[in-house]
Amino acid sequence: LATQAAGAAHELNTPLSTLAVLIDELRNDAATPVTLHRDFDLMASQLELCRERLREIVDQSRNTDTQPQHVDALLEAIQQRWELLRPEVRLHTDNQAGNAAVMADHGLLQALLNLLGNAADASAANDNHEIQLSIVYDDHKLHWHIDDAGTGFDASGNKPDGLGLGLTLSNASIERLGGKVTLADRAGGGTRATITLPLHHP
Repeated sequence: LATQAAGAAHELNTPLSTLAVLIDELRNDAATPVTLHRDFDLMASQLELCRERLREIVDQSRNTDTQPQHVDALLEAIQQRWELLRPEVRLHTDNQAGNAAVMADHGLLQALLNLLGNAADASAANDNHEIQLSIVYDDHKLHWHIDDAGTGFDASGNKPDGLGLGLTLSNASIERLGGKVTLADRAGGGTRATITLPLHHP
C-alpha cells in the first residue's frame, strides 16, 4: 500500500504543479478582476497543501520509524494545517496534557486530521461549523476527544455523515502505534471520537 501511495504521489505531483502555474498566470493577468485574487490565493494555498501531503506520503513510504513527539507540538501542527484545510470550520482546543509525549510516526498527524475532518463534516451536515478537540491524560494513556455537533453516532452500524474511508485509515494508523479509536454519542448531542494512545515515558 505504501509503494502504491508513493507511486500515486509522484504521478499527482505533475498535474498539481501545472494547476499551480495556471493559477499564478491567472492571478497575474491584468484582465483578471481584483475581486478574484483572494480566491486564487486560497486555491494556491490548497494546492500547496496537497503537494506537501504528497511529499509526506513519499517520505512515509521510505521511513516507517516511530519517535517520541510532544502533544503541544502535535497540536500546533494540527492547528496550522487545519487553518488551511478547513478555514470555514472553527476548531476549539483544550490541551490539558501539556508537553506529555507519545510515540508517533508520519501517519499520526494525518489520522488525527482525518478524524477532525469527519467531525467537521458531521457538524456541517447539521448546519453547524464548530468542533471541539480536548486532550487529557492519565498515568499511562493519552486521550484525544473530538466532539462534533452532528446528529450522533448509530451504534447499530449505520455511519453518520462524514465517517468513511478516513476513519478506516485513521484506525489503522493509530492501532499501529498501540492505540485505538472509539466512537459514541455524547451527552450534549453529536458524536465523540476518542483516540487513546500509550504515553511515552523516557
